[in-house]
Amino acid sequence: MAATLPELCLHLIFKELEKDWKARYTCILINRHWCISAIPELWKDPFSFCFESGQKERYVQLMDSYIKCLSQEFRESVGLDSTVKAIFNYTSFLQKFWLNDILATIKVWLDTSIFFEEKVKGSALLEKEFERKTVLKIFKALCENFIINSTYMEGIYFNEEQIMNIFELTQAEENLSNITCLDCVIVGDEVGLLPTILLSASKILMNLKKIIIIWINDITPLDLCVKNMAQLIKNQKRLEDVTISCLDSDFPIIWKSVLEHCNVLTCFCLNLIQFNKSDPFPLHELSIFSNLQQLEITYCSNFKFSINDNDLSLSFQKLNRICIIMDEGKGFPPDFIKVLFKQSNEKIKELTLSIDESETKDILSYCQDYCTKLIELTYSIDINYVNLFSSYLNTLKYLEILSLRYLEFSGEDLLILIGENLPKSVINLTFNFENYLQFNYLSKLFKICKEKGIKFKVLDFSNCSFFNDHHICLLLTYYNNGQLDKLYLGNKKNFTKKYIDDVKKHVGFVKFSEYRAKYRLPDIEYNELY
Repeated sequence: MAATLPELCLHLIFKELEKDWKARYTCILINRHWCISAIPELWKDPFSFCFESGQKERYVQLMDSYIKCLSQEFRESVGLDSTVKAIFNYTSFLQKFWLNDILATIKVWLDTSIFFEEKVKGSALLEKEFERKTVLKIFKALCENFIINSTYMEGIYFNEEQIMNIFELTQAEENLSNITCLDCVIVGDEVGLLPTILLSASKILMNLKKIIIIWINDITPLDLCVKNMAQLIKNQKRLEDVTISCLDSDFPIIWKSVLEHCNVLTCFCLNLIQFNKSDPFPLHELSIFSNLQQLEITYCSNFKFSINDNDLSLSFQKLNRICIIMDEGKGFPPDFIKVLFKQSNEKIKELTLSIDESETKDILSYCQDYCTKLIELTYSIDINYVNLFSSYLNTLKYLEILSLRYLEFSGEDLLILIGENLPKSVINLTFNFENYLQFNYLSKLFKICKEKGIKFKVLDFSNCSFFNDHHICLLLTYYNNGQLDKLYLGNKKNFTKKYIDDVKKHVGFVKFSEYRAKYRLPDIEYNELY
């Protein structure tokens, strides 16, 4: 029966296995029906799979398959093997267009083969020039293939400097016009063709729903890039999600374009922006986004908030997710957080807070007043307000996912308070404890939770480097025989084979944090390619 499941059922299965590449791969081995359905899922974002696997061989195998999709005439023109054809047209399945990864993978593939040794006889300079031209030819041919053949191109991802304006390639205007995501990353002040690319993109991409701008650049304003990105943002018809990380001096022009989408924007993120102390970012301006559902402000500094500068009576009423993370010593206006909580009127379901300890007491009191229907909470515990936090925890009757971070000594009282006040609804618990968590403390926590009838389905200790065989033994005392669906642990080297095998017998899914050195795509020397 499973051999002939309808496409909709298979789609749901593949979605459930979205983060498990190995399981998805086994699906193509079941039979022809499963294979034809699973192949597009496996090949819609293969560069992410290669990155996660961290193996050079994966990149080589990936490019080997893509090269076989190129025409016989082209492969012959650059001296590649033209006799073997691909089983599927893999280029038609690509949904996420990682331009730099494509270019770097071509170089890895060519460098791994004996291609240049066979094709080039002469000096090292001649070989390098031949390689440069070959890389560029293959890159252009592949990009054109992706653009022409892809049945659903979802997003374009620029990382670092670019060597080609893909919006000038064959059928780009027609086939890229429905792209919904643009991710643009610049590290340093080398932008290459990016200003021109953004200008071309602004004329073609008008249906973007999501734009991510990450420009990590210490001192050099990216004037032309900023101007063209602002125009691109302005041209969008249905922009919903914007992330901005850039220089404070570059921010105002981009911000002005973002404000034009105040009636449709639902997600907004500010990240790593050090606003000028003499001209801090006015948080009250966010109130004009009438449909804002998710707000994220992480690792920024220098804000101001005035409750009188904007009409806040109808603002922030659709917020369901808030994430505010500040570096230690970086203040954040607590009155703004109060407005967010109050105006959302208990609609907030996901909350992440890591703020300066001087503001903890007020903000926890606001949480108790307004954020009582959370489903997910991520919180950095302040030792001075453990009792206040545990009291708040006790009010969260709908909480399902709890992630806690604690940097100082993790004492017995803390875990007992957490256990005693943990809502029965919690099924997913994560500990990000950097200091040692004594065995007997954890034992008392598990005992309390068991007595209260808390039935964990997911436990995550992957960031607890102290976790060892004794902790696994304790864990299985309380949660064995399939009671846990998933368990995340630290480095596999911390555990003996006996306990690894034992925990895998009793837990549905066990994942260890791997700290092995992963293969990294080489940095591209763009000057050598021009």
